[in-house]
Amino acid sequence: MHSKEVNTLKSKALFGLAGFFVVCNSIVNVCLSFIIQMLVDTAGQGNMSELITSFKVVGIYWIVDCLVITINAYLSNKYVAGQILQFRNYLLKQLLHKQVGEYQNIGIGKAIALFENDISLLESNYYWAKLKLISLSATFAFGFVSMFIINWKIAIVVIITSLLPVIFSSIYARPLKELQDSYSNSHGGYVTALKNALSNFNLIKLFHIETKVEREVSEQCSNQEHCREKYLIRSDLTSGYTGLCGILVVLGVFGIGSLLIIRGEVRIGALLAFVQLTNYVLSPIEGISLQLSHIKSCHGIIQKINNTIAKSESDGRLTEEFPKDNTIELENISYKYGEKEILKHISICFERGKRYAIIGSNGCGKSTLLRIISRFYEDYEGNVYYGKLSSRLIDPESFYNNVIMLQQDVLILNDTIRNNILLYCNSMNEVETRELMKQLELDELYMNDAVCLDSGENLSGGEKQRIAIARALLRKPKVLLLDESFSAIAPSMRLALEDIVLQSADIVIAVTHDRSFENLRKYDEVIYLDNGSIVAKGAIDEIANVLRLI
Repeated sequence: MHSKEVNTLKSKALFGLAGFFVVCNSIVNVCLSFIIQMLVDTAGQGNMSELITSFKVVGIYWIVDCLVITINAYLSNKYVAGQILQFRNYLLKQLLHKQVGEYQNIGIGKAIALFENDISLLESNYYWAKLKLISLSATFAFGFVSMFIINWKIAIVVIITSLLPVIFSSIYARPLKELQDSYSNSHGGYVTALKNALSNFNLIKLFHIETKVEREVSEQCSNQEHCREKYLIRSDLTSGYTGLCGILVVLGVFGIGSLLIIRGEVRIGALLAFVQLTNYVLSPIEGISLQLSHIKSCHGIIQKINNTIAKSESDGRLTEEFPKDNTIELENISYKYGEKEILKHISICFERGKRYAIIGSNGCGKSTLLRIISRFYEDYEGNVYYGKLSSRLIDPESFYNNVIMLQQDVLILNDTIRNNILLYCNSMNEVETRELMKQLELDELYMNDAVCLDSGENLSGGEKQRIAIARALLRKPKVLLLDESFSAIAPSMRLALEDIVLQSADIVIAVTHDRSFENLRKYDEVIYLDNGSIVAKGAIDEIANVLRLI
């Protein structure tokens, strides 16, 4: 694997041990041929004492075989399970540490497909295939050497005829890899479509679009199964034709063996041993070529995963700490979504100690502007400066310790209210936390350790928003960005809560649809956006006439 984090010293050592006992298991299996030869030849000689000795050897062989099988099974499964666990954890770590914009480009459907489908393919077609390849190669090698020990003439026939399956498999390896890549990609598309259908069930029922959604998911499913069918057919044909080539090896072995029996050059015990050894040579021939095809076919999946988790070129430069001077300056910001221009040459400065309201019609770019300030979007034109430092250069952990954005859709974990608010951070001051819970009227839920079910289905919209506000206020950010964060809160509580929130950070920037002058007078400056541009900005009483005209 390319990912060094997965290929640790411990995993290398475990792979070495597993590989060693895989080889030992192969040697023990090959030794069965010599056990058979010994028993048959001893019986042919009619010597009872030697036959009893042979039975003792068989008993020792059986005990050794049991020990090797047990150790081999334990080490092999421990190695594969350990690799998959490390890889899943490594993949999760890389995804969680990506920038928001990078993760959004990947998409949740593709990310889930990596964990469900691609890693499962790696488990069977890469990690297990490597161990099987070692086992088959060792069995083939020791079986082959044993053939030369018994009769070199038959061994030469095996050499010549066994090249055919290997050549055939190498020809089929590339098409098999392409088909597996196609299946992997189609599975990702199906998972994405299925997730969208199941996670938007209420929307589907509300607008009666069951048939359309069913058709789209069905098309993705059909494409996935079509790609899967083509892959499995090619895989089965590769296996079948390789086995057919193996039949030629069998015919060659028994042809020359029959001739040697007639000439008296091979004894019955040796012949039976050779028949057993033929299985140890022929079966690995088919298996080796198949496992090589599986391993080669996984290279595309490995590259796909590495490309997905690859760090951006700027990651190595994100080392600057969040500046003490946290004035925010936007310089000529423009943003497009596809061909649609959302923001157009926005330049504005947000000063420390002030509160800002952003208003405007739906789709004018208000939320997009907040996402750019919070670094959720980074594929914009222009620059965002915190102090004199570009936001792109600030270490993400330092940035998000100081800048918090509350979005319209509140993420609720399937966990307790306490864990939803503290987000598993136990260093919060408990006295301050309980006081804040009282102010937000969450104290009863918090103290009773109530559980949120189905991503907060048992909570009201206002309770969800108050949980989000609690998360932010407990972390005491320097910059607080609010995107309609009070929309679901009851009016009787909203006024007092707004006053608390607006005084909780050095800079507060809020997107709001409440254009009442009473509400907007709470802010030092009001920014009116229209069609992606700033039309007016200033204290509400200063721009009141402009807003009335608009």
